[in-house]
Amino acid sequence: MKFTTERIMRKGFYRIVLAAVIVVLALSGCNVILQMLGLGDSVATISSIVLTGGTIEPVFSSDIYDYVITVPTDGDRLAIEIALGSFAADIDASNTAGAGQSISLKGDHTVVEFDVSAVESMTVTIVVTSSDSSTTLTYRFDVERGLTSVTGIAAAITGIQQPETGDTILVLPEVPDGFSVAIHSVSDADIISLDGTITPSTSDVLVQVV
Repeated sequence: MKFTTERIMRKGFYRIVLAAVIVVLALSGCNVILQMLGLGDSVATISSIVLTGGTIEPVFSSDIYDYVITVPTDGDRLAIEIALGSFAADIDASNTAGAGQSISLKGDHTVVEFDVSAVESMTVTIVVTSSDSSTTLTYRFDVERGLTSVTGIAAAITGIQQPETGDTILVLPEVPDGFSVAIHSVSDADIISLDGTITPSTSDVLVQVV
């Protein structure tokens, strides 16, 4: 039996398409296939996360299931990159604010991304189901706004407390944990030094502090 070049190429094309279909089925129905092969496991944990666009408390641990995420006042995007305890586990995400969200793959990690531009607060729920469907774990993240960006913190500082007669230290504005405020320059270092020390003067002196 003779095969024309066209028929040979077509057979090769069919093989490629079949291989592609098998790969897609393996990726989309991984749990079913693993269960049929008896290779599923009961692991439904998140082993680690990487947060973009916010800060999290407490520090993430696979056996802690409730967290608070603070996003900047001017933040519009929150992304949670998730490493699962088992590569074959299923993951589902939802949020109470109806915020736009997407789920994508980044290597062997899953990235859940949210549009928080119009969100003041919401709860993100991430449910992980083991590949053998025997275990389900739910991780909850309460998302709220806060002054956690440098831009937001700087915008909230509108002045410095005026020193009283006899004060020897300039009181700088309070900022959230993890941030600090320092004096960049002064117009008269003989009166107020860069470390905030005040040298009393016998007369009123206007000192510009940046």
